[in-house]
This record gives sequence, C-alpha cells and structure tokens, in this order.
Amino acid sequence: MKSRRTHNLILMVTVPLLLFLCLYLILILPPRLYNDIKVRTFLSSLEEIKLPKDTKVLDSVSLFGILWENSNHCDVELILIVESNLAPADFQAALDTEQDLKQPYSVDKSYLSLYYYQDEKLLNISRQGKIEEVDTEWLSNGPPTHTKFKELLEKYVLDPQSQLYFIEARDQTFQGYAMNDFRCM
Repeated sequence: MKSRRTHNLILMVTVPLLLFLCLYLILILPPRLYNDIKVRTFLSSLEEIKLPKDTKVLDSVSLFGILWENSNHCDVELILIVESNLAPADFQAALDTEQDLKQPYSVDKSYLSLYYYQDEKLLNISRQGKIEEVDTEWLSNGPPTHTKFKELLEKYVLDPQSQLYFIEARDQTFQGYAMNDFRCM
C-alpha cells in the first residue's frame, strides 16, 4: 500500500513537470531563440559598420523586449560604444548614419543615432549635424539603453584627447512569430 502511494505521488509530481518541460521546449524556447539569433545578427552588422579613421570600438550592448512604455510590440535597441579623437561634428560628418544593417524585422534602411557626453550632459547629434541635449525627463522614462549610457561612460577611462561616442540602432517587431516571445508580452 505504501509503495503504491509513493508511486502515485511520484506520478503526480513527474507528469506535470514533464508536461511543463514539453510546453517550454515547444512553445516558449523556439521564439526566444529565434529572436536571440535575429538580435545577434543585427548587432554583428552594427559592429561591422565603417567607422571614421582612428576610432576604436570599446563595447556593444543589445536589449530586446518591451523597452518603451505602453508598447504593443517588441523593441530591439543596440549601442556601439566607440572612442575617437575626432570632435563631435567631425565624427558625425565622417560617420555614414544611413546604414544597410541586417535589421531583424524591418526592411527599411537603418538610421543610426549618435550620442556623446559633455559636461555631465548627454547630447545627440542629428543627421543634419545639429547638437541637442537629451531631455533628462524623457531619458528617465525612455528606453533602458539610454540609462545604460551613463553606466557605460563610467566604465571606461579615456585618453583626455579622445571622446566617447554611443552609436545607437533600433528596430521593432509588430506581428508574426517573433511576438510569441514572452519578452514581448
């Protein structure tokens, strides 16, 4: 009698665990792997862009999921952290901000955003060369990549003659298989 109860108890625990494992392997894991591969390919294409002369890549960051508030889709945000001796305007002029990156979900060309820190302020250089301070209120409510800028800045000790730049690329998925990823819900 006791062994039968033990056997039943083992079955009651094992069967649900096996069902959960099967569901995980069939429903949850494949979309996650699919998106991870897509994001890694996108990041690799960003890391291979042609950079201005005397520029050194220090690091890269990628994020995937619902990164913006009130979002109904998944976002991909990438940052390439580079060091250069060029002044911001010269760096912007030398960087081709219209890139043919391997975006995971869009078919349009990707436009890069360029940021840098100066005097404790995060500045954005537009494609037209206009320099604007990034609104800190927007920054605190914005995507997690922007909160990483300051962390990344503190991570690197630079030559006093050089400048740290953040090159950002983004993409979004709105529908289809990629949205089955639980990071998109």
